[in-house]
Amino acid sequence: MDQTLKIWSMKNAIFILIGFLSGATVVFLFTRKMNAQEYFTESESIYGFEETVAQFESIVNDTPDWKVLKTYDLQESMKKSGFSVQAVKVFSLCNPDYSSKILFSNQERVVTSMMPCRLSIYIKTDGKTYISRMNSAEMASKMGGLVDKVMSSASNDMESMIADLIKK
Repeated sequence: MDQTLKIWSMKNAIFILIGFLSGATVVFLFTRKMNAQEYFTESESIYGFEETVAQFESIVNDTPDWKVLKTYDLQESMKKSGFSVQAVKVFSLCNPDYSSKILFSNQERVVTSMMPCRLSIYIKTDGKTYISRMNSAEMASKMGGLVDKVMSSASNDMESMIADLIKK
């Protein structure tokens, strides 16, 4: 009887532990999903898609030290794979002065997966054009040091570049 009680207690402890871990996992995933909102910023453009793209490219070209490394036309890429989606262009931007500070530091190289800076312009089903970008200043603030300084500066530059394109 004593052995049966031990087995029963052990089974209950395992079920309680599994229940606790499952609940903690759900809470973690829910919290992570909620926090994703603070790491990305979406703003409605005052222009249509083509005009927003043209204005943005012109602004970047006129901004010292910044350049568009690559533009990804996701609508066209998806079309080649047989899918039809609304217009989406993703821009990879670089400021070599900022990038070099991260690239010359072994400790900070871990954030290179967030380089170059990315910004996307797209149309949603409401027919409006939006500009999306990472809130890299918020992410960097949690890292501190050189990463915070560099990424916050890059983020501020990007916000300045698009300030005249978005609804206030």
